[in-house]
Amino acid sequence: MGIAMDDRILAAFGKVWPVHVGSLTKFLIACRKTFDGDIDMFLVLAVIGDRTFSQRHADPEMDYEGFRSDGPARTPALDINLRSIADFSGIPRETVRRKINQLVKLGWVKKQRDGAFHATSKAKKELEPLTLASIQYLSAMMQLFMTTFEAEAPAMQPGRPRKKAAGNRSGQNARTDLGGTA
Repeated sequence: MGIAMDDRILAAFGKVWPVHVGSLTKFLIACRKTFDGDIDMFLVLAVIGDRTFSQRHADPEMDYEGFRSDGPARTPALDINLRSIADFSGIPRETVRRKINQLVKLGWVKKQRDGAFHATSKAKKELEPLTLASIQYLSAMMQLFMTTFEAEAPAMQPGRPRKKAAGNRSGQNARTDLGGTA
């Protein structure tokens, strides 16, 4: 089951989609330039990075400066091995192996004794322009959502209970990204 689609986005598709595609395109172009056209290497590092700075374990109080700091890691890394990267990304294992070797040579990935891979602080520093490009994408989307759904903004703020749509108490109208129902 995927993430439920928000009907408000579907209703405002003509506003949301062009901003998303334009901003995402700029981000992907920045990725391609940073990785010398090697999008597979970017994806392999992204999968490793997702485990190194895991959504499940990220400190919700950390700000960007805390992320940038060289202090002790505030987010425990989750292990991922070559096979899991290949399975998750759909990139062939041999290609993943070559990309990981390149990333290790760059110093952006470190192989642990147990065969797991983690992104390094060197990657965080050297790829900061790409992190900032990602933040620009997120900022464009946040601005779009804030202006498009302004009337609903108080209900969407963190820490406040969300208003339930009438007739949607159990997610009856929610759709998933796979086209099914929640």
